[in-house]
Amino acid sequence: REVRLLFRMGDPVGVLSSSRGYLDRGHRDRLLDVSSGFGGDGPDGGEGEEGEEDAVSRRSGLRRRLEAEAEAEAWALRSCWDVRTSASGYFPSLDRDAVDRPSRASAGADAAEEREAARCLAELLEFAILRLMRLGDLALLIKALINE
Repeated sequence: REVRLLFRMGDPVGVLSSSRGYLDRGHRDRLLDVSSGFGGDGPDGGEGEEGEEDAVSRRSGLRRRLEAEAEAEAWALRSCWDVRTSASGYFPSLDRDAVDRPSRASAGADAAEEREAARCLAELLEFAILRLMRLGDLALLIKALINE
């Protein structure tokens, strides 16, 4: 959320690059926390037949784990969008309606800087797309567990 301030302080391309690294590490750490909090791959079904209570408990635990993973994915997706939104304030050409209004960047970002920023943003948005796809997969898995 402090990204807007960082853009104003200078080196906007560095801010984008650093933000991508931060989001990647934060996402990975959150997923590791989920994994360790739920005992790695989940509870062991044990040998032999599984009782009805055990099956319900296992499905409930799996659902909580999937929901926790979804929260980690949603955090990363929201954070990517925050960075992208902040970048559009510094690089007005990122907005669709930039052609219709004058540049808001008084310091002025030169063309090379804007190309590098576009590259960094493309990587960030690719990361966001992957998070969105994973969120969809998790939603389908949770729905399947509910319908069982």
